[in-house]
Amino acid sequence: MTDPPAVDPPGPGWRETESSRATALDVGPVEVTVATVVFEDADLRGRVAAATGLDYPWRFAFAGRVDVPGSASSRALGRLVTDRARSGFADRLRERGFAAVERAGTRTLDGTEAARYVARVAVEEVTVGAEGWLAVRPEAVHERSFRLAGGAYPRSVEGAPDEETGTALADLFDPGAFRADTVAFLGR
Repeated sequence: MTDPPAVDPPGPGWRETESSRATALDVGPVEVTVATVVFEDADLRGRVAAATGLDYPWRFAFAGRVDVPGSASSRALGRLVTDRARSGFADRLRERGFAAVERAGTRTLDGTEAARYVARVAVEEVTVGAEGWLAVRPEAVHERSFRLAGGAYPRSVEGAPDEETGTALADLFDPGAFRADTVAFLGR
């Protein structure tokens, strides 16, 4: 079965939270397998919990590998895998508690098109604006594989039960640095 890509966490203070392998499609001679590893910014989670009492995985990143029959260099197959990955990423965001998930455009990063998503996340009485990114590209070392990389992070505090909580969160969230870290991770 497919192994997740060997990739380091996005940075110091991050930890692996899950690793999975699954068969996404098995129809006769056609089998598509997926393997992913997910990381969380445990340092940010701890700092936010200490300052506000809110214990939540505020930032996450993942890397995945999709093994397909045929060649990953096929344009049609690449488009199919990309479309399915984008749909699946939006679904995963919703499963993680993100609401109002919308695809908000694309950007080319090192020759790979990355899709941007915006959403809101409610944690207890706090609502934050969030941004996520997903990139899909053929893997150079595995002819029948695609590499997926993505992540999401808070952009802004949209609502808090009191000024102290809102200010503490705003001080701990650095959307510019969060975006830069996520975009760098997409290129790994």
